[in-house]
Amino acid sequence: MASLIHVPAAENVLNRDLLLFSNPNSTKNRNMITLKASLDGGLTWLPQHQVLLDEGGGWGYSCLTMIDRETVGIFYESSTAHMLFQAIKLKEIIKE
Repeated sequence: MASLIHVPAAENVLNRDLLLFSNPNSTKNRNMITLKASLDGGLTWLPQHQVLLDEGGGWGYSCLTMIDRETVGIFYESSTAHMLFQAIKLKEIIKE
C-alpha cells in the first residue's frame, strides 16, 4: 500500500537528500492518503513536510516517481476514481 523513493540532493531542486513516502495515514482504514518527506534519512517525518491528498476511503495503493527536478508524481487508488495521478511540486511538500 505504500511507496518509498530516495531522491539524492543532486537530482532535486532543493539540493537536499530526500526520502519521499506515500501511504494511507490511518491505523484503522485505508484512507487519509498522504505524501510525506524526510530530510534525515527517515528518522523523522515532520508534519510540516506532509501533504494530505485524499481523506476519503479507497484501496490506498500508491506509486511514486520523480517527474523532473522540481516535481514528484504519485499514482494512487483514490476515493473519487479507481486510479488517480497527481504531480506535486517538492516545495509544496517541504515548506521551509
